Amino acid sequence: MTANQEQRDQEQTSNGFLVGTIIGGVVGAVTALFLAPKPGKELRNDLTEQAKNVKERSELWTEQVKGKSTELAENAKQTSLSLVQKVQQETNDVVGKVKEFRRASVQEELSQLEEEQVTTIPLPTSEEVVAESQEEEPAKEMEYSK
Repeated sequence: MTANQEQRDQEQTSNGFLVGTIIGGVVGAVTALFLAPKPGKELRNDLTEQAKNVKERSELWTEQVKGKSTELAENAKQTSLSLVQKVQQETNDVVGKVKEFRRASVQEELSQLEEEQVTTIPLPTSEEVVAESQEEEPAKEMEYSK
């Protein structure tokens, strides 16, 4: 499990705990107020006060959650940028190696072709063969005429 996954799991557990605490606190407070032997006016004042406390806590927790979510979003952004940069670098490295391999392969083929050209015997062209044969024919005719 990666550190990011562990952090997310821990935050989800923390968020679940906070929600459970809020709900439990509200239910407990309401139950205590209704079961306590108090006159109506006192009960309404206590309910109003408890509602204010719950509102303040929920606002505080909302701010904390917003701060955490902003922090998580920034971490995710940084991680994704880092991954993009790594992928681009790796891609450039692979492209460079492929180009280098191609260059080496082409140079090797050229070297082999140059070696083959050095070892081959140049053959006369058809014009050279015709010209040579025409030069030999008058010499043969002279031999026959003798």
